[in-house]
Amino acid sequence: MSARTSIDACPAAPRQPLGAASRVTNHAMAVILACALGACASTQPQTVFEDPATLHAERDEWRLPRDGTAVLRYHVEGIVDSRPDPNRATSSLVIHLVAARFSGPLPALELALPANATRTRTSTRILVPDAPDAVGNTAAETRRPSDLDPSIELASITLPTPPEGSLVEAILTYELRGTLASDARWLGFTNAPVGELLLRYSLPDHATGTLSTTLPGARPITTARDGRTLIAVFAQDLAPLPVDPAQRPLAPMSRYVTINAAPIGYAQDFASTWSSVASPYVAGVADRSEALTDGYAVPHKATGAADALAWVQARPDRPDAMAVPWNAPAVLPEAIATNTLSAVDKTHLLAWLLREAKVPYLYAMGRPAALPPLAADLPVPGAFAAPLLFLPTLGLFADPACRECTLGQVRPALRGGQALVLPTGTLAAQLMTLKTDSP
Repeated sequence: MSARTSIDACPAAPRQPLGAASRVTNHAMAVILACALGACASTQPQTVFEDPATLHAERDEWRLPRDGTAVLRYHVEGIVDSRPDPNRATSSLVIHLVAARFSGPLPALELALPANATRTRTSTRILVPDAPDAVGNTAAETRRPSDLDPSIELASITLPTPPEGSLVEAILTYELRGTLASDARWLGFTNAPVGELLLRYSLPDHATGTLSTTLPGARPITTARDGRTLIAVFAQDLAPLPVDPAQRPLAPMSRYVTINAAPIGYAQDFASTWSSVASPYVAGVADRSEALTDGYAVPHKATGAADALAWVQARPDRPDAMAVPWNAPAVLPEAIATNTLSAVDKTHLLAWLLREAKVPYLYAMGRPAALPPLAADLPVPGAFAAPLLFLPTLGLFADPACRECTLGQVRPALRGGQALVLPTGTLAAQLMTLKTDSP
């Protein structure tokens, strides 16, 4: 992958130059594109249509092949709400699309969205030369799990079809409960080139955030107005992304992360370190594990780590064992008695046996190799979904959900991926690479 372009919004950081793998602070006030990009200095999301004459001119000046569909503009703006009470915070995401239909059908356009994003408003219009605008809320949407992160979904957006040679413009507004702590997206579409891409990330001035992209030649912006810092990347003339998802980790991707905030002096830590990123996993996995024994005696007296792993692996699985979410474990004695253990349950069962055998272990969360790799210097919330155990005295991972795996081996989907070893006591969380060894 190419060098990352990173943009930080951090009140105390010094001025730095722009360019590949650079960081820009809100004090630098380095506005490269001078607000010709629409609402680049606004504190509000862009919710109004563009001037039709301007959009028709952009279509007439289209530089890439004039066949099929082209996305003239793909603008995404995330607006972060960081109120002290997360239950009262509502962040938002606004996506502004302008597509030109040169020939053939108008394909559905796939967007990456945070899984908790709910569409609250859609505005669409068809722009036909020398004809009135047709306005309506006719954009249909279907969702499926993404190939980016466990916390991201892919939304397939079907826009109204304009006549050939005409345009369709859509503004899609989403709300997200709480703070927009992280987002990731492919920079483009599999079935259409993009003429102009603008990814904007609006933060309160008391918050710190980073926007990072692997897109070569992306031009960063940072500016401030009305108590908010806006950081962005801008790019032009993007070719369609590979259709095969297995090839997409090599394609450009962008991610933005809210690091922390201190509204009214109330500190909120979202992603300043891997340990802060790990806090939901600590609460949902490590802190719950011992209670899942329900006070029963251990079901097997293990003689060591290998024996404990083999006994757990031999327990029958429920039919959907690999599909159970990481934070939905069962009470272990009941699951053992009814042969309804999931992959998540087996991790907790192995931890139970290791505790009784006095074998040191740490909880860990795995990330499949097929997902885009995470940068060690950019902690990301919500990026892991497979509970594992790490044995620090041996330096090995244990994956009890994989029947064929020995100590140090993990299931095929995780091999070559990454794992976050959860913090405990004075030990900080650690991002590690999982071995590619096969049994």
